[in-house]
Amino acid sequence: KFFKNLGDFKLWAFALMFMNTTMPAYAFSYFAPVIIRGMGYSGGIANVLSAPPVVFAVISAFFFAWMSDKFHMRSPAIFAQATITIVGLMLTAYHSNDGVRYFGIFLGQAGCQGNIPTVLAYQSNNIRMQSKRAVASALQIGFGAIGGIIASTVFREEDAPTYRPGLWVTAALQFLTIGLTATTTTYFVIKNKQQTNGTLKKPIEGREGLRYTL
Repeated sequence: KFFKNLGDFKLWAFALMFMNTTMPAYAFSYFAPVIIRGMGYSGGIANVLSAPPVVFAVISAFFFAWMSDKFHMRSPAIFAQATITIVGLMLTAYHSNDGVRYFGIFLGQAGCQGNIPTVLAYQSNNIRMQSKRAVASALQIGFGAIGGIIASTVFREEDAPTYRPGLWVTAALQFLTIGLTATTTTYFVIKNKQQTNGTLKKPIEGREGLRYTL
């Protein structure tokens, strides 16, 4: 069953999406104070100023979680939060005003931190067999750790104070998340439609009557 489960493309898509989401979360944890210090603040003040974006991220995450549960859909929240992350990264990387750059950190933190539980829920809603869930969870944990490794290597000291290469790598991973979410959601729509029309060859996840969560 282990190798059979590994052959399911959805597990790899979910794992990559989780990696793409944990990477900016780690990056902001490591380097937000460094980026803020590059705006002219002392080390102590930079550490203090790195806290409000995290508080904002918690509020944003609860909002998107509530909306996802209300409408029983996960992919729109993933799309929205990945886009918010990209906008925040670009503001932080390129805007000339330090206040706007700081606001970009708020958006970046909100998007990536909120997408962590959303991606986890997207996976758990669409993987039902216990053996497959075990494999999927192991893949996600492993790829989440890889996200941390990537975050620790792409923000280089020579790129200070803007760290644009690191911010662009982070943004590229968010575009990948959008593409993967679009792919899996399209697949889920097709399978749900086949189930409705009675043309589905095998029950979704081996369970009669189960439909994918979009």
